[in-house]
Amino acid sequence: VGTAAGVLGIDIEYRRFSLNDPQSGDYTYCLIFYTVDTVSTLLLLISIWVRQFITLKWRKSKVLAVPSDTLWTTGLAQIGILETFLCAIHPNMLFYDRRYTTFNEPKEVYGAYETNAMFSVAQMALRSYLVVRLVLLFSVFSEGRSQRMRKLNGVNTNYTFVAKAIMKDSPLKTLALLFMLTTMVCGYAMRVFERPLTFKTTQDFDDMRNAMWCVILTMTTVGYGDYYPVTDEGRATGVIVCFWGVFLVSLTVVSLSNLLEFKLEEQKTYNILKKLYSQKDLRKAAALMISQAIRIKQISRTHGPMSERCFKEEVQYQKLRSQFLAIKRTIRYAYEIPSEEDKAEREFIEMSHRIEDISERMAAMEENQREIKAYLKMLIPRQSKLSNQQDSFQSDTNDTESKESDHGHLPKVDVRRPFGS
Repeated sequence: VGTAAGVLGIDIEYRRFSLNDPQSGDYTYCLIFYTVDTVSTLLLLISIWVRQFITLKWRKSKVLAVPSDTLWTTGLAQIGILETFLCAIHPNMLFYDRRYTTFNEPKEVYGAYETNAMFSVAQMALRSYLVVRLVLLFSVFSEGRSQRMRKLNGVNTNYTFVAKAIMKDSPLKTLALLFMLTTMVCGYAMRVFERPLTFKTTQDFDDMRNAMWCVILTMTTVGYGDYYPVTDEGRATGVIVCFWGVFLVSLTVVSLSNLLEFKLEEQKTYNILKKLYSQKDLRKAAALMISQAIRIKQISRTHGPMSERCFKEEVQYQKLRSQFLAIKRTIRYAYEIPSEEDKAEREFIEMSHRIEDISERMAAMEENQREIKAYLKMLIPRQSKLSNQQDSFQSDTNDTESKESDHGHLPKVDVRRPFGS
């Protein structure tokens, strides 16, 4: 509502001061339209911050944020400031009847632009994201169930997944919306930038239909040349429209190609019908080839096998034979195309082989574990026996040392000598 009111106010201001048309309206109308735009802008700014507070509260209720989080710690304040800056620009009465003049070198003429007209173009362009976000917000892919599924599968809960899902689910409707939105916004910008030089270029850009026509031809890279921008601002708009139009056209081509692709059931039906029709054509070609062979036999008996007429009929027979072989190859190729059941069966067999390999490996590992356990059980008694022998040897060594210390003539025993050496 505010954007539409601003556009109406701009038209009245332009026709009143730039065209000197007293019948276009007076100051009161501009005041009304600009006031409506300002009030709607204030309401929009308030709703932006209310939405940020509601989003923070919702995140806390869903345990997506801790109770101590604030707008600054969650990043919602930064988003709110950015949206406030984008949505605060609008035409207002503070810049009423304020213009600036630029010199156009190609046409060697001055052009006067209303400051509010520039604000109106910026308002329409910057607030376009609100339309896109509204579509994403009311999509089924933004519901609570979708958010839970995205969270379970590790997908970000932003609008990226929603946009991809909408483009995948309804590509033509999405492209139509983007096309109309681009045509309206860029067409209005082209109209505002080019209409001050209409008297010099003889291109009626004051008519919105002509501006939209120019934008459509630019997006589709047609460019008839009947309408084209001459100002720097209009050319900049044309460059943006060119790149954006290439993007939309490429998406349209991809969407149409995907739309024309067969589904699994359609591909299966097409293969069956192709086989049936090819068999019918094969029977016709075989009948024609046999009848041609009989005709050649009759002509060779009547006019001789080396006659000119017989030679022509043989050429015709070779053509029919080539057609017959081509149809036969087509049927053979159609039968060689694996169906979905064959593919599923092949995948099932491969999966069964993989499961068998894994089972054999697990059985081998279990056998190795049993062997290791048996070996350990065999080593434990030996280790205990060795420990007992070591203890007895150590006690004998200590007794020998004690006797040597008592008698003084016994040889010393090297305790570091290994057992049994």
